[in-house]
Amino acid sequence: MFYLGAIALGVVFVGFWFTQESRPSMILHRRLKRAREITGFYELTCDESSKMPGIRTFVTTMVSRPIRFFFTEPIVFTVSIMSATIFGSVYLQTEGIKVIYRSFGFDERRAALPLISWIVGLILTVPLRMYDWKFVSYRLRMGHAVRPEDKMTGFYVAAPVLAVSLWWLSWTVPPYVRRRAVSNITINHQAY
Repeated sequence: MFYLGAIALGVVFVGFWFTQESRPSMILHRRLKRAREITGFYELTCDESSKMPGIRTFVTTMVSRPIRFFFTEPIVFTVSIMSATIFGSVYLQTEGIKVIYRSFGFDERRAALPLISWIVGLILTVPLRMYDWKFVSYRLRMGHAVRPEDKMTGFYVAAPVLAVSLWWLSWTVPPYVRRRAVSNITINHQAY
């Protein structure tokens, strides 16, 4: 599972490495620079506030502003916590489920089969994403502003499904297996 994640991140990294600049202000600055070099007319200028940001601007926009939004905007806080819970449960279950099913007598390969349910869950989110996309497109066609709340359909469905499925998993695992799984996970993480 971790190797597949590393491979996927590597593919994404390579894909983004070849991504072209798309910010209009940066494209304008590059074209203006090239026009100055070709024509020799160096009086051509444009707004300097839209050029490549410095380290101070980067820290302000990429570090301090998101932290401020996290603590002052309820929607940002809620979505961040829900996303962290979902991703955390994926990593926890990749470790825990194999331990639980191995204690039932399954070998390592068969113990990992329940992780296929994550793939099924990801596929089932496609219609929700399509609905969000269609709804946002409709709002834009009507001339309305798009709000973050307009893309919450997936969370409305995912939150109760996640709660029910985690409850179901916890009640289908016998207590002695739960204790062994928790102790094995603790031992594995202490080894790191």
